[in-house]
Amino acid sequence: MISGSIIHNVHNAPSPPDCGDLYVETVSSTGLIESRKADIPFFDVDVDLAGTLRATGGGNIDEVSGDGVITGTIEATEGKITTIDLDDTQDIGTTTTNATITAKNGIDLIDCAALYADVTANANSGSGGVRRIITWVGPFLGSLDAEYVGEAGVPNWLNVRTDLGAVITSTDALEQRAFIGRSFLEDAEINLPSGGLQNVITINTQGNEDAVWEGTVTVGTTALTAPDYTTSNTSLGNGGVAMVEFDDPDLFRTGVQGTDCEPVHNSIVVLASTSPNDGLYEVTMRFYGYVDIDGSEPLTIAMSPFNNQWISDVTDEYQVELGDPVVVADNLVRELVISRIDEDPFPYGYKFTFTPTTDLQSDGTSIDYDIASDAYWFWISQPFDLNQNMVVDAPDIDVWLNDPSDLNGDNFTDQQDLEDLVEAVVNGG
Repeated sequence: MISGSIIHNVHNAPSPPDCGDLYVETVSSTGLIESRKADIPFFDVDVDLAGTLRATGGGNIDEVSGDGVITGTIEATEGKITTIDLDDTQDIGTTTTNATITAKNGIDLIDCAALYADVTANANSGSGGVRRIITWVGPFLGSLDAEYVGEAGVPNWLNVRTDLGAVITSTDALEQRAFIGRSFLEDAEINLPSGGLQNVITINTQGNEDAVWEGTVTVGTTALTAPDYTTSNTSLGNGGVAMVEFDDPDLFRTGVQGTDCEPVHNSIVVLASTSPNDGLYEVTMRFYGYVDIDGSEPLTIAMSPFNNQWISDVTDEYQVELGDPVVVADNLVRELVISRIDEDPFPYGYKFTFTPTTDLQSDGTSIDYDIASDAYWFWISQPFDLNQNMVVDAPDIDVWLNDPSDLNGDNFTDQQDLEDLVEAVVNGG
């Protein structure tokens, strides 16, 4: 056991040697191991690091690993921490006392059973970030301050097995996905700059029926506090926050992000004219979380008139494809693109309703769940319905006479448009 101080001091050496690999059973709460100016290439903790492991003067800590626990402090005050990788059954910190992990130039990896710690990757006016944090058994409670989180090529920068109860602040955008295994706890925060949510944070990836979303994701000045938030994900950075909720244990409810859909959910599409050039050819249905297609019919598609006198299943007339990935390297998507098989525009004068089937599944979760989502719908108005009352009738003629427009798409506003309108009124559309 080390309860005093061990100092490796090479301040005056022109090319300071590192302090060598260190194998220690226990460092008590009063113990200190410090390397001044030189790196600590390897530190093995066999039982407990309750004291302080420190590199100063620009020295780095390359690797801390072992079968023990860490309840004290690890810091590279002017350098970088590359890896802290404990046995998958060992914690950093305790449920009552947070450990402290500090670096100026970043931290590549923290890997442990559970993480109870205050982590700073950009200390002392540094610009360091955190590439990846993994907990294999328990939560991440405490805090994290970093210039950035994640890095290109790292598939998911945060992978917490159970709950996230930490306050996380990143100066730069979140570009890599984050997985919270169970609950996003009360008082937990993820704070990002404006436009900085550029990938998806998924809550409850382990599929726990008792999981809750009580924390806050803040993007600029916009706070997201519930799974059905209405802020457009496009305005947040094209990422999103998805909560795995269940109607039953096998159905993952990730709602349609209606404000991000094109057309917007429950909206009326107003066509400029009857010309095919002004038609609607493609629909994009976006979800809060990642989705995938496993089968031939991920959606049922229904068409009905405005008065809902009848409903027709037109699924076989349309094709449904996955959209573009949120981040190309991840190849994970949260959107479906729907178009007609015959390449014609969607017929006007109808309501279209899109309902997920069991062929649409979650992606980026511990297993692939069938999606249980509310339906998405919109109306395409008839170009002759100028007053947007859902019927083509005599008042539409009055609207045209007061404000003539090109209704047939021939690039002229003339008598022919009026004649076409009158004929449509006579025929009821």
